Amino acid sequence: MMFKARLEKKIKKSIEETVSEYSTSLPKIVDHFFCGAIEIAPQYLVIWYLFDRDSDLAEAQASGLCERIRRATVQHLKDHGYPVQAFEVPKPLSFGKITIRGNQKEAEELKAVLKNRKISVAFTSKEDIESKAHGDYRLYFQ
Repeated sequence: MMFKARLEKKIKKSIEETVSEYSTSLPKIVDHFFCGAIEIAPQYLVIWYLFDRDSDLAEAQASGLCERIRRATVQHLKDHGYPVQAFEVPKPLSFGKITIRGNQKEAEELKAVLKNRKISVAFTSKEDIESKAHGDYRLYFQ
């Protein structure tokens, strides 16, 4: 548990620094959080930044703001000593004899997750959470 607590402290500090760094940028980050099985492996981390409206998210993506936030977050994690294996590009994973049950879309999504075994910085909008999950974060992100 101590390992997880140390990682969480580094994650929180990195997010706080990133949010502070971009506090005057528009559109504004209105919320953030992280989740993942970091106690299993530090690369199983997703950091979410939320914008208010879908149009804010689209603007942030188009202007390159999302990419700058992503890079800053990763750099802050590295600066705070987050384990280096979380940033390494994983070795190719073969699915030759593995069958993933479920529909094709779910199988492809699972393959993508397994192939990209490194931390992720992601973005969405509160508007999308409201429209798809009636504002229920837990339902939206499950």
